[in-house]
Amino acid sequence: MENNYIREAAERAMRELKYNGLEIFMMNVGNADCFLVIQYQTGGNKDVYLIDGGKKSDAETIIGRIKGLGITHIDYVINTHPHDDHAGGLVDIIKDTTLTFGQVWMHASWTRIDVDAIRDLLGRNSAIKVLDKFENSLATQIDVFNTCVNRKIPVYEPFAGDTIGSFKILGPTPEFYASCLAEFNNLTSVKQWNDYLTNQASQNLMIHTEAAQADDKLEGTTSPENESSVIMTLEHNKQKFLFCGDAGCNAFRDISNRNQAGEIQNIHWMQAPHHGSSKNVWPELIEWMNPDTVYISCKGSAKHPSRKLVNHLKAKCSSNVYATYYPQKSDWTWIQFNKGTTPDRNTSVAAALYNA
Repeated sequence: MENNYIREAAERAMRELKYNGLEIFMMNVGNADCFLVIQYQTGGNKDVYLIDGGKKSDAETIIGRIKGLGITHIDYVINTHPHDDHAGGLVDIIKDTTLTFGQVWMHASWTRIDVDAIRDLLGRNSAIKVLDKFENSLATQIDVFNTCVNRKIPVYEPFAGDTIGSFKILGPTPEFYASCLAEFNNLTSVKQWNDYLTNQASQNLMIHTEAAQADDKLEGTTSPENESSVIMTLEHNKQKFLFCGDAGCNAFRDISNRNQAGEIQNIHWMQAPHHGSSKNVWPELIEWMNPDTVYISCKGSAKHPSRKLVNHLKAKCSSNVYATYYPQKSDWTWIQFNKGTTPDRNTSVAAALYNA
């Protein structure tokens, strides 16, 4: 039995010497985000990235999926922004001592704002929905940070110009990040956002998909924390791969305003921001990005993904668009994208949206 184990380990090591490719796994966690990215270099080396960690309730499943791929060490954990559907699972993932970690990259908003002043402003103006979002995100962010400190994992803040392994950070800049946080002190914006969240909560959850899509215009506004999402690219064999959390129109315009629009032009593979929402991108941006392949992490609800977004991608860019929920009766644990020479995972081929 022991000889078989040694032989299999040796054979696996020999195979890994030949790998020179890229694997992207988008975990199926509904309207939440969790990616595992593995980049192989000839000679047996590889870098493993965990980008976001889904919701707190997803942590155990994600840990099992990571270890099921034979991964026990993650070189880089990157949290795009502190919303619970992106950061909630990271606390328990990082706490798991069967996994080891090299670095964690996340923003530390509480070091850049007057938390008590924001609480006072939101409370005095009855912006209860915004206050709840703010408190939850802040608590999650601090929990992730403290978990890293307890495990002695170094933590860094990701800003434009930084590199994380092979990833190049395009945004936010410290200045744009500060402007996002400043929106919590903008009473007009706060009231509008609170009204939106209140109306959203009171909507009939059984609303018909076609009716919800009827006014689904591309381009709109999103929350300050979404806008603060890390936007980053990885280049592999001269092709660009884009990850962007829940970044919105303002975040992408900021990149363009800094004369870096070329960094997001003609993308080979990209994540659709904010689970395929129609409000985070606009038609000209989509056509500028011109992605070959688009992945969307979503549960297939009325606006996630936006049908208008998917149709625009397919019609104007000839993109292949995939979503974690599709086909509706699928039991995907992830959808997978490969480039170059990578392990044979024996996984089924995903179906592009509307093609199943």
